[in-house]
Amino acid sequence: MHLYYVTNARMPNEKAHGIQIAKMCEAFLEEGVAVTLVIPTRRTKNQVADFCNLRVAVPTVRLYTPDFFNWGQAGFFISSLWFFIRAQFFLREKEGLVYSVDMDSFSFAFLPLRTKACFVEIHSAKPVNIFSRYFFRHASGVIATNGEIAKTVSESFRVNEENLITEPNGVDINSRTTVSRTDARTRLGLPLNHQIVVYVGQFYEWKGLGIIAEAARGIPEVEFRIVGGSTEAYKRVTGITDIPNNVYCEGLKPPADIPLWLAAADVLLVLGTRASESSYRFTAPMKVFEYFLAKRSVVASKTPAIQSLVGEHEVFWYEPDHVEDLSSSIQEALVASDPSKIEGAYERAVAHSWNARAARIRAFMQNRI
Repeated sequence: MHLYYVTNARMPNEKAHGIQIAKMCEAFLEEGVAVTLVIPTRRTKNQVADFCNLRVAVPTVRLYTPDFFNWGQAGFFISSLWFFIRAQFFLREKEGLVYSVDMDSFSFAFLPLRTKACFVEIHSAKPVNIFSRYFFRHASGVIATNGEIAKTVSESFRVNEENLITEPNGVDINSRTTVSRTDARTRLGLPLNHQIVVYVGQFYEWKGLGIIAEAARGIPEVEFRIVGGSTEAYKRVTGITDIPNNVYCEGLKPPADIPLWLAAADVLLVLGTRASESSYRFTAPMKVFEYFLAKRSVVASKTPAIQSLVGEHEVFWYEPDHVEDLSSSIQEALVASDPSKIEGAYERAVAHSWNARAARIRAFMQNRI
């Protein structure tokens, strides 16, 4: 099987979608699928494997595309359209399958113009328009990253059940560190005798990050370490200027450093807010399984999105946007750490490795062609 992974993304890059694409290319290759990554030229010539510390090289084709992506909506539309027209010509004489991911709301819709099988990963709900209707009517298969997305795609575009599967984002099981909590804190310069809650993730408004500072006020004896941005960025995104003294913004860290931060924690935090439909229903954060792999207690927002990924036997729930409930769940997780819950979560993470995910998707594609 030869897979042309066509994606309208700057690659490589340090954001979650960049890591996800790179790890899926690696996993497909290790599962015996020949992969060619097809991407636009976008101000970087770094090799994906080197940048993302992959175990295998990823064959890559960069199609010349004028880089207007950051020139507002019109510029993004022009560059995206240009890239996928170029992709059509590139793919025209190629044998194999086409695989893509929804980096925007429209451009992947042109891929079924080819006669060969076309598959796409969907990471959010899609607007119903002429482009999306055309795509879902002609796609060979759709991979949704959570149950809410699968439900929305099925209802909005009448996608048949056999053409649709749900596969959450995966985790690199080789990334788990064997460093102890004490050693991790020593390396990071963190106090050894404090209880520490760690949140990992880039700072976006739709994540509802403000609840961390508000919950921290109620439990001043607990330290909160936020890995993903600066204090200034946190203030800008949340609108909170009086950050409590027990909240520390640690900045953006390279992916290779994240397992050390997870190992240093007593509790790991997954957020979700009703204020954003993306956060409440459609997110499928990679950090969930990364947390499970670290074998630490996890406190998670009880949103439909997160509930579609995990259950009460693996996390301590809190009600979304409920500050006191978050504080209470953190305190419960600190006091009532459950080895069976932690071990069950770890086993779930192993079942959702990138390689296991790629193997399931490969089987799905083989059944659809």
